[in-house]
Amino acid sequence: MKKQNQTSEPFLTIPNKFIQCNIENKFNMGREFYVIYLLISKNRSALNLNQSYLTIKDVLDFYGIKKYGGKKPQVYYSIINILTVMIKNNMIEIDMSLDELNNVKYNSCIRINICDKFTVNRDYTKLNRSQINYIFSDERFKSNRNLLTCYLYIISHINDTINNENTTDTVLKCPNAFWGSIQNMSYTLCINTRTITNCIKCLVTPTPDKPALLIKEKTKNWAMIPNIYVINKPGYEKEIEFTINYLDKIYHTKVKTEN
Repeated sequence: MKKQNQTSEPFLTIPNKFIQCNIENKFNMGREFYVIYLLISKNRSALNLNQSYLTIKDVLDFYGIKKYGGKKPQVYYSIINILTVMIKNNMIEIDMSLDELNNVKYNSCIRINICDKFTVNRDYTKLNRSQINYIFSDERFKSNRNLLTCYLYIISHINDTINNENTTDTVLKCPNAFWGSIQNMSYTLCINTRTITNCIKCLVTPTPDKPALLIKEKTKNWAMIPNIYVINKPGYEKEIEFTINYLDKIYHTKVKTEN
């Protein structure tokens, strides 16, 4: 199994409260929020971390939308709405009025002041540049928006604060794995199960030049115990072993896997 390169790499964070829900219903924002949040974080000024910038083109480029003339795409209005909601919820401030924002040009630089409610110190998900590039360069799936949403949901449930040097008893309390069902994901995110299944297939399948982001351990008794997913990194075999031991305890049965 080809593993991801685990060299030290800067990461960005997204609060889990925006990931583990249907963000459109709960916060009145489209899923483009994740890219906007990541770009604002990435574009922070080195001289002042509370200052950043964004252009509409930045977000459209992430989604591979290259036509900027003529009628504005629906995603343009979604981006404007997301920025408006973030302003009204005291997450950011911008250097223009809301009326000006509603008519902002694709290449116009929106200067942003980051407020206290933008950043959280706990209960967040980390995402590095390699993971972001993997998702938005994957041509096997039509909607990178859904692919990013599913990936964030899965890794937000993987507790990445415990390393392989901890004792078995400690790890058993909180294994670094996800074993939620596709049906629960579908209900929570309001994405149909077929789309989620296709997203997961992309996330666990390597390409000729890139390793998979996740490792899937299929269970035979899946009706009771869903499949197990772990981050593709050195030591993932141990994480799977710890998770199987954990599930044995909470389900009071022997987890059977295909490997």
